[in-house]
Amino acid sequence: MYRIRFMLVLFLVAITITACTRTLSPEEQQQVADLQAELERVRAELASAEAKSAGGTRALSPEEQQQVADLQAELERVRADITSAETANAKLAGGLVKALIEARLEILKTTEALIQQRIHAIEAGVPIEMTLTGTNPDPELAARLAEEMTKLEADLAAARAEAAKYSGGLIAAVTNATVATHEQTLAMLRQQYVAAKYGFAVPTISLQNTGATTPATVPTSVDPASIPSDMLPSDVRKEIISVRLLDKRFDDTDIQEYIWFDIEFTAAGLDKPARAIKGTLILQDLFGEPQMSIGWTIDEPLQPGQVFVEKGSGFRFNRFMEEHQWVLATSLDNMTASFAVESILYTDGTRRDFDPLP
Repeated sequence: MYRIRFMLVLFLVAITITACTRTLSPEEQQQVADLQAELERVRAELASAEAKSAGGTRALSPEEQQQVADLQAELERVRADITSAETANAKLAGGLVKALIEARLEILKTTEALIQQRIHAIEAGVPIEMTLTGTNPDPELAARLAEEMTKLEADLAAARAEAAKYSGGLIAAVTNATVATHEQTLAMLRQQYVAAKYGFAVPTISLQNTGATTPATVPTSVDPASIPSDMLPSDVRKEIISVRLLDKRFDDTDIQEYIWFDIEFTAAGLDKPARAIKGTLILQDLFGEPQMSIGWTIDEPLQPGQVFVEKGSGFRFNRFMEEHQWVLATSLDNMTASFAVESILYTDGTRRDFDPLP
């Protein structure tokens, strides 16, 4: 509609000016000058309307051009990860590894959408506070997350090399699950890294008690601490901290006997920085059946997605207890572990308590 109006005015002004081919009086000269000015104004408005109808593109400053280029590079990395994950997912019919890959895909696709939204906002010149839930960039946090990603990428490479040694059986299943867990954690770290570096908020996905077995709706911004623990399925408590057993050793050098572990904890499902996390370390067989539970406190401050290795912790061995004998006799390759969170003390002073597992 605007284009038709502008073209009509432009046509009328041009016809009027062209018709004036004789010697003009001073008044007519002034009239032509005014019409020429009106012609330029209309042309400018027409160009502006055409630019808006074409998608709102505009000339970017050098800083904006660099920011868009950086975001495009991040977008390409995320899309490459999505392609890789989709290829791996298509090869699997079901099971734990497929579930981990599908969770990773959801994280990656969310990251892709957030980056695309930021690029479009910059190119259109739309203030972020009007269109996106934004935060201030945090270069210090981005640097820490980049360091964590570098470490995790090294661990992931080692896990892939280990998984490549086996072509089938239970050990192959466990090593492939370890690879998938590392990949999922890396996807979460990259999402947090992009958010910290470029300053946008990652949407929070929360569960609602709808009476169904799965959430019927997904709120866009709900504080997990506001959800009563009895509304969360028990599995959620085991997804906040993932566990990998690195080493196990028996110590009988003293009067007492002990079994010590080196354990890698990953805050894969942690919603915000924590000062300490209390829970239960559950030692399991390869089928995930619990064999022994140990009360455990992680007193190392953790950021969401951070990996922490605790060395030389364990329990006093009692040879008359069946579960102790199982831990002693079972090799580390045939043992898995999980961590059921009971309480989280956050660095902001808040606390989150969960009901005990049944």
